Amino acid sequence: MEYFKKLKEYNDSFTEADSNSLNLLAQFLFIWSRLKQAHNEFRIEDEATISLEKRMISIDKQINQHMVVLCIPLSQRLQLANDMAKVMIEERKLEQMNNQNQQPVNPLLTLLDEIEEMNKGG
Repeated sequence: MEYFKKLKEYNDSFTEADSNSLNLLAQFLFIWSRLKQAHNEFRIEDEATISLEKRMISIDKQINQHMVVLCIPLSQRLQLANDMAKVMIEERKLEQMNNQNQQPVNPLLTLLDEIEEMNKGG
């Protein structure tokens, strides 16, 4: 999981003793981000949204508990959450840009290019 590495980068004071809580924190952040992605796909009126929100609140509590265990002060927790959100937003923007740049290939143009290549060679 890439979240574990990112969390470690944000706080150099983590030690081997913190690895269990840090690993669980990374896992809960990953789960929370997946739930958030699913949540974004539903309309606010959809009943599935309520279920996802309840799960997100539960996982958010787990995230906060592990941050407390890791002795991350509130200001640093907020900064960490903000930094993680920025990273996720940038990842999403890059994904959208990559998807936009991939234009569908027109099979007729491909065929014309192949014919043109054959005519040049022969």
